[in-house]
Amino acid sequence: MKFIPKNIWFYLGLIFISILILISVFANLSYPLLWGDESETTVFAQRIIQYGFPKVHDGRNVVNLTMIPEKGIGIKESIDAWIHLPWGQYYFAVPGVWVAEGIKDIYLKTAVVRFPFALVGLMGVLVYAFLISLFLKKGDSGPILIYLFFILLSVSLVLHLREVRIYSLIIFLSSLITYFYCRWHFLKNITIGKYALWQTVLLLFMINLSPPVFLSFVLILGFFPLFENLTLNFFRQKNEAYDPKELRPLGLSLLLGLPFLLFYETFYVSSVFSKYLPINIFLYKEHLLRIVTFFWRYDYLALAVVSKGFLFAVLYLKKKKGLVIDDSLLTAFRVSLFCLFTLTVFSFVISRMPYLLDRYYINLVPVFIFGLVLDLYLIFKLSSIEGNSSYPYYYLLLFVFIASSFGKIGIWSGHIYEISHRYKGPSDTVIEYIRGHFKNPRNLIVETNLEQTTLVYYLGSFVLREPGINLEKIEPDIIVPRNYIDSADYQPVVDGFLKRNKYRKVYLDVMDYPVNNIPEFSLMPRHLFKTNYAKNIEDGLLLYLNEKTIDSNQFIR
Repeated sequence: MKFIPKNIWFYLGLIFISILILISVFANLSYPLLWGDESETTVFAQRIIQYGFPKVHDGRNVVNLTMIPEKGIGIKESIDAWIHLPWGQYYFAVPGVWVAEGIKDIYLKTAVVRFPFALVGLMGVLVYAFLISLFLKKGDSGPILIYLFFILLSVSLVLHLREVRIYSLIIFLSSLITYFYCRWHFLKNITIGKYALWQTVLLLFMINLSPPVFLSFVLILGFFPLFENLTLNFFRQKNEAYDPKELRPLGLSLLLGLPFLLFYETFYVSSVFSKYLPINIFLYKEHLLRIVTFFWRYDYLALAVVSKGFLFAVLYLKKKKGLVIDDSLLTAFRVSLFCLFTLTVFSFVISRMPYLLDRYYINLVPVFIFGLVLDLYLIFKLSSIEGNSSYPYYYLLLFVFIASSFGKIGIWSGHIYEISHRYKGPSDTVIEYIRGHFKNPRNLIVETNLEQTTLVYYLGSFVLREPGINLEKIEPDIIVPRNYIDSADYQPVVDGFLKRNKYRKVYLDVMDYPVNNIPEFSLMPRHLFKTNYAKNIEDGLLLYLNEKTIDSNQFIR
């Protein structure tokens, strides 16, 4: 194994940028409170602590949040288990949720639950940094710092690392799958037995996080050698003979993973989703374009394209001269091809999703930066042809980097603000109000149409009713009508409650928003960096308080 030389400037730079990354990932981890997806994870973790598995019913709240109207979809009714998503993320959340159970401060509780996800996601990001060190010539350490620098600039990635959800876990597992593949396929410093064992285990874990990501890796690891050999033959560089042993972990993971897919009813659930949310060629193209646009706007796709073009141009010139690059640089180029192939295959697979959000492909960001940094390194090493300096390339690349950065300044400044100031979302405001005005929120019936699990987690109130229940039998203590795509359908429900009982309006000081906050940049609702306070009191989030509850001894005046 190669070691980075003891260069004091490198280590000073490493310490400095590492501190900045730690601040970016962990600062203000308590704020805001969990949004809907995150709280779903924690509520099912609570069910695991109580029942051993993600149970839908607990005798109080019914956690059935599927948007598909078909009855029973995503629920294994024989054991009352939630199988809409694999269980990996719920079990991973259990230790943090268990520790947080004894914490009364809801914001400290939030930080405790988020910390393991942020930590493991950051570990995955750092695996790629370590991988870069394995493909550098002795004495070359700058690319590691460049990689970390680009990670620091990727605010979208950092925001997803901070989330109590599957995405940081996918990044971690993806980094390990890539690590062991690099050791077997490129470095040849691990036996086939160890490689097959590690990859099989990691791919099985991936099935329990995300079957689409698992499928992507099966295709990537299975077909990359073909893409690699075709590319190397084009540039007349040495290629490796294909070793069919590489297919062993793929076959094993498919065989051993089939029972998990059957248990989660993955194929049936997917078919039902396809019926209600069909995808056609136009939507598929739109999804592919959205991925490209994301990397163009929020990362450095322009720089990556120019770098890859320069690199291919340099290799083509060497091909014309009949020159073969040395083995270490050739290996780095092969890894760069692997990154390109991973980005391409994953994009084509994940674009088949019926709806596509940033979080579904955020795991590509470290791979993208990994490949970009290797390309920059290879340009520097390979571009000296007949005494020509590589610096002209770097002047243009620096210009592209600076030009691409202008559009990101607002995002960087926004992120600096949010990790140095407290952000309050609508759910924060609602929960603080209820905790401050009711003696025992657990005894309350709260009616709302958004982020119900957030209220369940922090208040323990009865929020999630059985679908189809007779609403006339329910008398909510608090109604929180939130504004989103279902508002028109939900308003008759609210009107029915207001008609049957007397309620008092209460306006809060924060504007309504469909989520407490979200790491999404591409689509609405987008991430907010600052609290959206109401300019006028009647513009704020509206609550309805039951007059009977106000008159009871529950209410704190």
